[in-house]
Amino acid sequence: MPSIKAEALTYDVIRAILDGHKTAIRRPIKCSGHKVSDLLSSKPTRSASYAFSAYNCRTGRKVGVFLKPRHRFGDIIYVRESFAETSSLSNICDTDGPVFMSDFSPADLRELRDKGFRWKPPILMPKEYARIFLRVKRVWPEHLNDISESCAIREGIYAYESRKDGRSKKYTFSSAKENLYPSALNAFSKFWDSTILSPDLPVFGWSADPMVWVYEFEVISREEALGERSDA
Repeated sequence: MPSIKAEALTYDVIRAILDGHKTAIRRPIKCSGHKVSDLLSSKPTRSASYAFSAYNCRTGRKVGVFLKPRHRFGDIIYVRESFAETSSLSNICDTDGPVFMSDFSPADLRELRDKGFRWKPPILMPKEYARIFLRVKRVWPEHLNDISESCAIREGIYAYESRKDGRSKKYTFSSAKENLYPSALNAFSKFWDSTILSPDLPVFGWSADPMVWVYEFEVISREEALGERSDA
């Protein structure tokens, strides 16, 4: 039976998923007290673990470790996102139940912020509020910098024609057409670093080229997701 686990995602990531534009997500591969450096075998073991070489930060030596991805083929991810209780948006929204930040345009969000409104962070979103469910179609490990231009597009990078003749494009990770870059890879690298805390950039930032789990997914309905779980 597939498992169902949460992932907290940002505003731009959720907007890209809702647009049908994002079909993959990358997550750093972590192992307590170690820096995972290389994949030793491209094939998983029978227990779905992968063999990696890693640097033991305590002993200063390289060791072999076996690690499993958080999500496996067929598993379901429910998305945690920034939200608000309906009562907090009086005279703004008449929807019953929770209201989600990603349903508002950047201009709307600026107006709400100027009025002193604050959203609750994804980590506080109750599971019963979940509305976006993703089924994992493929999962594999790779170095972050191995991502191709086409795979960067599947990560939710938008392409915009920068000339009227359509011969030149600019790329961004924001649906608001902000922060345009010359390639999807360049845009994705900037997006990636924006998701990593400053103290972690030397280990998990783009220039560090860490090992990552790659999850390809499809969006499914709440009924389909929870219908596969007798305990949901």
